[in-house]
Amino acid sequence: MEIYISAASAVVAVGAFILSGYAIQYARRSAEASERQAAAAELMVPVPTPPVSWKVTGSQGSQGRTLRHTGTETATGLRRAFVPPPDVDVIDFDPRGGTVIAEGSIDFKVLDFGEHTTPCEIFLTWDGQEEPVAVPLP
Repeated sequence: MEIYISAASAVVAVGAFILSGYAIQYARRSAEASERQAAAAELMVPVPTPPVSWKVTGSQGSQGRTLRHTGTETATGLRRAFVPPPDVDVIDFDPRGGTVIAEGSIDFKVLDFGEHTTPCEIFLTWDGQEEPVAVPLP
């Protein structure tokens, strides 16, 4: 009789071992699904528009460019920074008092002096942003 009890105990132990293996596998799948769901939720959260941001439009062939304020708040104290100082300044930029409303713009020119290379970016600072920010030129 004791042999039957030992055999039954062994069968129950093996069954419990197999069942725990399935439980571990299910827990892993559940954790992976949770991670995928969290990643998908992060992608659905819209990226906030910065309060002040810039984009330059215009074409390389023409001198005229437009600096567009693509942020959500009015930028004040806008000024051009010279990083590094150019040998010859080929950008004619006047920020008209330095205040640009959200979605506003400023027109400026990139002058063509022939032998001087055209810059690839304009550096700007404004109130609250003392470190110059490079804005690519088209």
